[in-house]
Amino acid sequence: MTLTRHTLLLVATLATCGLAYAPGLAGTWLLDDYSNIVSAPAIRIDALTPASVRRLIDSGAASDIGRPIANLSFAIDYMIGGLTPRQFLTTNLIIHLFCAALAFLLARQIGLFVGAPATPIALFSTAAWSLHPYNLSAVLYAVQRMTSLAALFSLAALTVYVMARRRIVLSWSMTALGILLVGALSLTGLLCKETAALVPLFIAAFELTIGRTCRQTNDSTQQRAWIWCCGFLPSLLLCAYLLWKIPAFAHAHEYRPFSLTERLLSEGRILWVYLGQLLAPTNATMSLFHDDFVPSESLFRPMTTGLAIAGLTLLATVAMYFRRTMPWLSFGVLFFLLGHLLESTVIPLELMFEHRNYMPATGLLIGITGQAFSSLAQSSDRIRTMCLLAALAMLCNFAIKTHQRAALWGSPVEHLEFWLAQKPDSPRVQMAAAIIYDSLCRGDTPSDEIEAALYCTEAYNRYLRAADLDNGDAGALILAAENRFRNNAPVDLEIRQRIISELSTARFRWTTYNTLHKVLVEADPARALPAVWLANWAEAALSNPTSPGRAKVMIRAGYAQLLFNRMGRFEYAEEQLARAVQSRTDDIGLMMQLVQLRLARGNFVGASEALDDIRGVQGSWAYSGVIDALDRELGRSVVIPD
Repeated sequence: MTLTRHTLLLVATLATCGLAYAPGLAGTWLLDDYSNIVSAPAIRIDALTPASVRRLIDSGAASDIGRPIANLSFAIDYMIGGLTPRQFLTTNLIIHLFCAALAFLLARQIGLFVGAPATPIALFSTAAWSLHPYNLSAVLYAVQRMTSLAALFSLAALTVYVMARRRIVLSWSMTALGILLVGALSLTGLLCKETAALVPLFIAAFELTIGRTCRQTNDSTQQRAWIWCCGFLPSLLLCAYLLWKIPAFAHAHEYRPFSLTERLLSEGRILWVYLGQLLAPTNATMSLFHDDFVPSESLFRPMTTGLAIAGLTLLATVAMYFRRTMPWLSFGVLFFLLGHLLESTVIPLELMFEHRNYMPATGLLIGITGQAFSSLAQSSDRIRTMCLLAALAMLCNFAIKTHQRAALWGSPVEHLEFWLAQKPDSPRVQMAAAIIYDSLCRGDTPSDEIEAALYCTEAYNRYLRAADLDNGDAGALILAAENRFRNNAPVDLEIRQRIISELSTARFRWTTYNTLHKVLVEADPARALPAVWLANWAEAALSNPTSPGRAKVMIRAGYAQLLFNRMGRFEYAEEQLARAVQSRTDDIGLMMQLVQLRLARGNFVGASEALDDIRGVQGSWAYSGVIDALDRELGRSVVIPD
């Protein structure tokens, strides 16, 4: 078969992938989509300018680095199609297809490196990965573009590495250029999501397995520098950083319903669930919702915990032991395990999500495919034909399951009702269903009055069910109260008191505080809850000893708006906002709110001081237009230095 024919087969694979995912493009927003996209004002820009891009970078809240490239892509989608899920999901699918093309190039370069049938290995592994139903949540869950974009640049970095590794590096200048290129691609991926920091570990996995089989004893100094600078040295630094941060991560687990030890024990079981779904996917058990997973309390509670950890240890040991005789499979196993080093170990994230396998599954499937081709090289034509037919049947199965799953995701109500039946005790499923029903209740889609009333009642019941299942989730109760109040129904005193109790004493959670901030700043009189209720809730949240400073800043800012706009308590509003600014002296948006509030109060001296503080913050040039407008209100001119 010629390369041209293989290219046509790759195009056919990508087209099949697009068709399999097409029904899911009619899906809707889910979970973190609301806080990172729907409710993120920074992505709502009309044009890409240096100032708007800078403001977008400043607004990043998903992590410490802000993930600016992913947020920039969200802003571009908003410019093209507004806040329509289809626009965002279509872009996600395009990125997935580009990732598949890069996975093909990576697998082919590895095949050429070892002298294996490179293009067939690349075709089969790419088809298996791109069509695999387990990757669906990374595509049809809009905010997980962060994951797929990080994978895109990670795959590009790995492809460049292996491509250059195939050639003897003759000069230091070319070696340095290659190291810079791999580093630049990895850094770009890091600005999409932190998982791109795993690129050096993937390179180390390659060198310990496949690279080792072809390494010469007389490697040049440049080649050794290439391997160490791109792979081993950054890997050691990353591992050292994670070890150094363990005390901080352990402290951060106070905001989770599980400890660091419980997380590490649980992830052993979870990794086997991931492996099981990657090797034998079942649509009935694949889900976006895994909050009903019961954490491990010890090695023997449940009993499978110790067995899972022992099994992973054995798997890693076997992979290292047989890395000479089965380099492809060893590469795939190590790639998969190292691909979970960030999201499935010490960092205090939620326990389980399917999209965490998006990048690790790439190396695993390449390794399995390469090992299969290697093992079948000496087999008879009959056996190879039977294996080929079995592989094609597997790919068809993947495509069908992905299409079925995408069709379910493309029907939001049907999707949630399916999971309500499958996971009735999942608070997150109940909450997601309540939000969907509430949007139908508000008339976001056409429906008659009787049907809308039924949706309103269903949403209210689901909010209460979510709160009951997830003890301490005051956010669900707040939305239940808003639902009742908006529909002119009485809000039980018991619910209002329970909200106060849980906000002041329950373990902190970001979802609750995001919900509270949203109702504090609600501008629509038809939806705004009574100001006295909201003030009591804000005070309760601020008194909670488990609340981190960043969360209290958010609540104080919203509380200040409530006090000023609806309660007429201007001095107290300024006090709350000033305390918020003192905690976040680099938040220009918050500082400008303080200037505006002081101007409205007639506190011109205080407004002038706050404006001077803004000009001293790095990046204030991006807000020069707003600063000039505020300055004109103060009656004087301000020049912002470059």
